[in-house]
Formats: sequence, C-alpha cells, structure tokens
Amino acid sequence: MSTETNWNEAPMSQLVDYIITKHHVYSYAELDLISELLTWHVRNYWLKFPVLLQAHTLFHQVKAAFEQHMIQEETAGFPMIKAAEKDSTKSLAPFVKTITHHEEAHEHAISTLRKVKETLWNGEPPAEIGPEVATTITLISNLIADLAEHIRLENDILFPRARALQA
Repeated sequence: MSTETNWNEAPMSQLVDYIITKHHVYSYAELDLISELLTWHVRNYWLKFPVLLQAHTLFHQVKAAFEQHMIQEETAGFPMIKAAEKDSTKSLAPFVKTITHHEEAHEHAISTLRKVKETLWNGEPPAEIGPEVATTITLISNLIADLAEHIRLENDILFPRARALQA
C-alpha cells in the first residue's frame, strides 16, 4: 500500500506546509552550499577556466531571485491560502492575481539553473579541474530535480486549487 499523499485531495494547508518543509528548506540550504562551492571554484580556477565566472554570476542572480520568491510565498501567498481554507470569507484574490508571476518565477529559476549546469561543461567538467567541480554540478542537478517537483506541486496542484477556491 502506498503512503504517498494525494495532494489533489489533501488540505491545501498541508500541501503548503509540505512545500515549505520539503522543498523550500532544501532549496535554501542547497543554494547556500552551491554558492559557497562556486565561489571557491572561481577563486581557485577562474584564470584557467573563465567559464566559472559566468556560471557564478548566473547562479547568484537566480539564487537571489528565487530566495525572494520563496520568501514572498511564505509570508504572503501561503498564509492567504491557509486563511482562505479555514475561513471562506477570506479572499484569495490578491494571491490569485499573482499566480502568473509565481509561475514565471518558477520557469526562470529552473531554466537559469539548467543554464548554469550547461555553462559548466554540460555537467562534464574537464579532468584537470578537480573532482570538487563535479560534486558541485551534481548538487546543481539535484537542486534542479527537486525544483521540478516543487514547481509541479505548486503550478499543477496548489495554484489551480487556489484559483478554484477563489472562484
């Protein structure tokens, strides 16, 4: 018997809590770790591999934008969802109006992280750069995979349910 939660039927507040504890917490931690590692790689290898500078810049742009996005969800959108689910007189209209913006932020984050990985030799760094870079690329790949599931839960389940609740 599967113990996987059916997020289409579970309370939205439960889904919100799951997204925060499973995906947001992971994203914050991994973004910080990858940031430290990429900075270390740039400091040690950029003269021989200038592509690291481009990857570093792209990564830090997406890191800042995605962290801000998650903070907006956690402090505005998600509390609105929880309030509206508890009390049908609470309006979700302000959040529903921003859903397209959230979807665009998701697409920007995942496409930019994929571009960072592509910039880093399509995930196959040269042997002379050292195994640490390959580890960093693996962390980026894992973050992309987690982000894809995170986005699926929000774009395909949470947002449509929020729209329906507001309608």
